[in-house]
Amino acid sequence: TLLSAAGFCCCTAMAVPFVHMVAFCGDLGFDAARGSEAVSLILLAAVASTFAMGRLADYVSPITVSLLCSAIQVVSLTGFLAVQGLLSLYTVSVIHGIPYIAIVQGYALILRQLYGPTLAGWRLGIVMLFAMAGMAIGGWLGGVIFDATLSYRAAFQAALAFNLVNLMLLGVLYLAQRRRVFNLG
Repeated sequence: TLLSAAGFCCCTAMAVPFVHMVAFCGDLGFDAARGSEAVSLILLAAVASTFAMGRLADYVSPITVSLLCSAIQVVSLTGFLAVQGLLSLYTVSVIHGIPYIAIVQGYALILRQLYGPTLAGWRLGIVMLFAMAGMAIGGWLGGVIFDATLSYRAAFQAALAFNLVNLMLLGVLYLAQRRRVFNLG
């Protein structure tokens, strides 16, 4: 349940800048091609970091990597609030790409660690259902907030709030997992 809620919040936050990047760039005075480049940078960083974060999870634990990815996403969402130039847009886009796939990949590894390979399968389907619902809600919510305020600032603030809830839920899961290991050891 905690991981499903965390996945929903994470993906809601993640989707806002991703779905609205081209329009956001238009608001900044850049043409659509710059927005497409920013989306490409998010995806390139996502692919590269997925391998690195997967390897890191082997050493420090999947929940620790998911916490790290959530913290990186806090940095990127805060960065989108301050973007004014093309260089800062591209930099924040790369930072936003780092946890883009890796955090959700971590959820699969967390479930495997908690329940073993045979029991993790159906749980993963449920967690992914909530995560993908979060992606849909995030894209929609960003548009609703923009329509109401005519600015992406409030949309990025809402995304940041969702991500902070994700960080808190992952923190609770981390502490519960550490307590369980401590009590067993």
